[in-house]
Amino acid sequence: YDSSASHLVVTFCFHRPTLTIASVEIANRESYSPVIGVTITESRTLMTYSLPEAGRPSLLQKVNLRIRGRAFWFKSLDQAMEVTYSDQQPAGRK
Repeated sequence: YDSSASHLVVTFCFHRPTLTIASVEIANRESYSPVIGVTITESRTLMTYSLPEAGRPSLLQKVNLRIRGRAFWFKSLDQAMEVTYSDQQPAGRK
C-alpha cells in the first residue's frame, strides 16, 4: 500500500489562448515516509510542454525533478535531475 499520493499536490498551468497544458507540477505539501526508514522532506517534479504549432501538437519539452530527505536517519537523500526533449519528429517520418 502506497500512501505517498495523499502528501502530494498536483498543479496544472494552462495556456488559455490555445487551451493546452503549459506545465504540470507535482510537489509534496508535507514530509512523508514512502517506505520504512525513508523520509522525504522535499519532492518536486515539473513537466513543461511546448505550445502547439501548425501541424504539431503540444509536446513535452522538459522534466525537472528534485528530491530531498533521509534514509535510516544517517544517509542524506539529495537528488536533482533534468531531462530535455528536442528534435522531436512525428512517428513514421524520417
